[in-house]
Amino acid sequence: MSTIKTGLYHILDKNHLFMKDNSLIFRNKKGETEVIFSNTDNRKMRGIHNLYNIAYTMVVLELLGVSIQDAEKTIREYPGLAHRLQFVRELDGITYYNDSKSTSPDSTLKALDTVGDQKNVVLIAGGVDKGVSYESWNDALHLFVKQIVILPGPAEEKLESLADIIDIETITVSDMNEAVKKSKEIAKKGDVVLLSPGAASLNLWSSFEERGDEFSNIVGWL
Repeated sequence: MSTIKTGLYHILDKNHLFMKDNSLIFRNKKGETEVIFSNTDNRKMRGIHNLYNIAYTMVVLELLGVSIQDAEKTIREYPGLAHRLQFVRELDGITYYNDSKSTSPDSTLKALDTVGDQKNVVLIAGGVDKGVSYESWNDALHLFVKQIVILPGPAEEKLESLADIIDIETITVSDMNEAVKKSKEIAKKGDVVLLSPGAASLNLWSSFEERGDEFSNIVGWL
């Protein structure tokens, strides 16, 4: 038996939730088990963090006596909220994701862990860094990122210094239009262009929603 990290193991009192054979399994206080979400990879909301959300939702439904079968199709088909690792389009074998809600380094790490493969991500990042460090990105950048396209803002210097340490190329752009066009030039078939800034947007946009909408619109025009 394996758990989806220890946080999912103890849910309520002696009720347990665990993962086995790519399925979420609920064990009640009597020790009886039931598969409450099978084939966990078959879902539109990607990422381990969204599997946490699904797991908690399903176990609460179970405890409330709500039909899991009625909810399962909806949960599988639910694409998630806009600007949160939102699929925008696939063009010429390149997949574009809008993760503009990422305003901290940790959220970008979750996005990279979800869509990243061996050096397949062109990462659009940067903005207002809120005084935080980006050192936590070291391993993920080394594993997943082929190049960083840096948006204007205070985070620029930190990202360039980090990229130098782990030997990743960067290019600094002046606006989102240039960021998308440069990313398209860098990316190859099978790659991902990921807008996941890890920083706030208020130097150029009024909100992360405006930033994400501009990215999605430009990608739509390609």
